[in-house]
Amino acid sequence: SYLKQTQTGSAAGTPDGPIVWSFDWTAPANSSSDVIFYAAGNAANNNSSTAGDYIYTAAVTIPVVETVAADGQVVAGISLQQNYPNPFNPTTTIRFNLTTPQTATIVIHNTLGQEVHRIVMGQVGTGLHELNFDAGSLPSGVYFYTLRTGSLIETRKMVLLQ
Repeated sequence: SYLKQTQTGSAAGTPDGPIVWSFDWTAPANSSSDVIFYAAGNAANNNSSTAGDYIYTAAVTIPVVETVAADGQVVAGISLQQNYPNPFNPTTTIRFNLTTPQTATIVIHNTLGQEVHRIVMGQVGTGLHELNFDAGSLPSGVYFYTLRTGSLIETRKMVLLQ
């Protein structure tokens, strides 16, 4: 994409202040490498000669290492977040972030390690995901929830108070 800025200065070859660019850009969903932005500009003195004209170039490398949720929160890497509210009664929200599309499953265990609930989500896209868990059929106590994907197994603790 190209952006164009024309600004003249009151003195030959000198703009009246800095030239600032601002734009929104979204990284490709499956990008795992750095992105390089190139900028080029020129300053011409309008004297029918190229003497005194300048060409400016710059390159900026942006590492693509984070995901921004719809609410603007930056979430880095694949992660399972703490449920909220915690303690809860009887529903809670579980959030997790994926940097690539993957198969995801959430498994709930009691303190004896017994599976009490399984949420198979199947293939899940890139980004921040949120699901509501209703523990209305379970007794009060401490539980553990585990996110399992192709590249991650992460567990967190939650407390149900009925």
